[in-house]
Amino acid sequence: SPLAVAQYLPKEGTEFDLVIIDEGSQMPPEDAIVALVRAKQAMIVGDTIRWPNLSRLKNQNLEI
Repeated sequence: SPLAVAQYLPKEGTEFDLVIIDEGSQMPPEDAIVALVRAKQAMIVGDTIRWPNLSRLKNQNLEI
């Protein structure tokens, strides 16, 4: 996961040829950025018929 990249891999010398983020609407940009800046290419996949980001729903005190 992008969070694991920040947590476990050294800052210097770790580069990826391709980073793929599936369910892009569920990944907050601040969590993805660490992996994306290390990528030569990136693919962010999602679709328009998805639930909104669940963390945003929780912040709005809505029941899921």
